[in-house]
Amino acid sequence: MKKKIYKWHRTLSIIIAFPVLIWAMSGFLHPIMTDIRPQIATQQTPALSIDSSMMKVPLNKALKENDILSFFNFRIVSMDDTLYYQVKKTAAAAPEYLSAFTGKLLTNGDKLYAIYLAEHFLTNGKTKVSIASVDTVNDFTTGYNVINKLLPVYRVIFNRADGIRIYVDTQQSRFSYASDKRRAWLNSAFIFLHTWSWMDNFSLLKVIIITALMLMTMFTACFGLYIFFTTKSKNVLGNKVVKRRRIHRYTAVFAALFTLLFTFSGCVHILSSLAKDDRGKTILSQRISTDNAGFDIARVQTLIHHPLCDLSFVQMNQQLYLRVNASGEGMDKDLMMRMSVTVPKIYFIHLSDYRILPDGDKLYAIYLANNYLHKNINSSETVIVSKFGYDYDFSDKVLPVWQVVLNHDNSNTVFVETATGKLRKESSRIEKFDAFCFAFFHKHEFMAWGGKNLKDFSTMFWVFAQIVMIIFGLIIYFKRTKKKT
Repeated sequence: MKKKIYKWHRTLSIIIAFPVLIWAMSGFLHPIMTDIRPQIATQQTPALSIDSSMMKVPLNKALKENDILSFFNFRIVSMDDTLYYQVKKTAAAAPEYLSAFTGKLLTNGDKLYAIYLAEHFLTNGKTKVSIASVDTVNDFTTGYNVINKLLPVYRVIFNRADGIRIYVDTQQSRFSYASDKRRAWLNSAFIFLHTWSWMDNFSLLKVIIITALMLMTMFTACFGLYIFFTTKSKNVLGNKVVKRRRIHRYTAVFAALFTLLFTFSGCVHILSSLAKDDRGKTILSQRISTDNAGFDIARVQTLIHHPLCDLSFVQMNQQLYLRVNASGEGMDKDLMMRMSVTVPKIYFIHLSDYRILPDGDKLYAIYLANNYLHKNINSSETVIVSKFGYDYDFSDKVLPVWQVVLNHDNSNTVFVETATGKLRKESSRIEKFDAFCFAFFHKHEFMAWGGKNLKDFSTMFWVFAQIVMIIFGLIIYFKRTKKKT
């Protein structure tokens, strides 16, 4: 029996050695990659306090003058000291920009606004950098992969030696991602080696092969542990072969636990990728008549008693509300470092009588969750999420969102972004298990109490242990093979 286990351990080790070595080496680089980011001035949305004196043309009048009889939604944005109505005719349409001062349509408005945002994020208006190109990104690519979550976005490439490009979401005036030549190369190498992007066109085959390799790795680690605890190490006494075996033996016994954790969590994660993923889906495609789009901005300002930062419409239960953001806060200067945002002040105003709907944003979150799940039940728990945590972590990208639990057993949990009416995450029991395993066993979130640096050190140390274990195992195998021949 012991001889068979030795044989299986050696055979499986050779099969999985190079794939696992590549995973380990690319995984070792990942924490370093997260720190190699191009320098930008800010990730914070340009400050906006809506001045009603700059809104000479009401929204409904501007819409009619441009022959827009119905639309999906609108926002108010500022560009070059001018306020614009950012209007989406349908949920999938690119925004159009109508001047709030003249009512005229701004030609190429969305592209111009993308440039305005990108320049703001890059230099915060301190210097001017020429633009090399601007294009829309409607699908995730090697250069802008799925971890960024936001679509569609604009890619603005600046005419600089480092080839810096900024990805911006014009529909929420927010920063998405920044890259340069160095980061783009590292990112491409990582997803090629670690996530096997070269097999994305054969997704099912990719899942089968990776799962098989990870299962073999787990069996190999278990066989190795069995061998360690059922045999004794020989005395070295200057014998190089025995010395190499001892190094492999003791490196492996410490590394094996993390081999099992890395591969098990990776296996669960790759299998979970087969599930339906509706993140970013617009839950409700509302249609608003231009005739109903009038509102008294001065009356709204009097009602709120706070500077107005953003406006949009919400249709809920056959009623039309004006959703008002009066927080004065945008995304943090570096969301990935702070891991949280300020909870915004949101008001829902019923346009028929200008009454404020109590807990309007919370009610809208429940309404969206019910519509997505095709249910009509009360929420057992609805809380706003303004910082990344266990159930909704930094890989989910977007804050703030509402967490809505629609069953008492927590079987249906969704995270919705009320600012856009989009689903940001659906969390089933399987997905929660995957999130837990991947966060704690793959990314070492159990070390998060010590901060990012300690967590990264833990990850890199145990990944390096995998590399040492594999290299010494290969040396032993090839030396043994050479000796036989």
